[in-house]
Amino acid sequence: MPRIDIGGLHLNCRDEGEGEPFLLIPGLMGLLDAWDYQAAYFAKRYRCIRFDHRGTGHDRTGDLHRIARPSLVIGTEDDPTVPGYFAADLHRAIGGSRLHMMKEGGHYSYRRRAGEFNAVVEAFLREVPPPS
Repeated sequence: MPRIDIGGLHLNCRDEGEGEPFLLIPGLMGLLDAWDYQAAYFAKRYRCIRFDHRGTGHDRTGDLHRIARPSLVIGTEDDPTVPGYFAADLHRAIGGSRLHMMKEGGHYSYRRRAGEFNAVVEAFLREVPPPS
């Protein structure tokens, strides 16, 4: 994946097609992949430039196995923004992690179901020994 280096800040980017530049900016915290269908269409006539927002898109799944501390992954089955299978994938990638799937609450389950969320986190924190 090509990256732009801006004084220590690295952003993933794609530059496709030829012609007049067409800048595709994803929504807040969005990824350049959000524009896949539009870039495929418009790159036939335009130079489509897109990028990940700062702090998003830098795929670190290959490093997740290095996490050595107890980890809790919480997902929500009805989250339309971050589907529950992402939480399951993250859980599988972090050895020894614990997964808790909330039935509902959407993308803001930690707010909409704060009681359940807080209880799960509190129980986990009580079980985890402090770092040595």
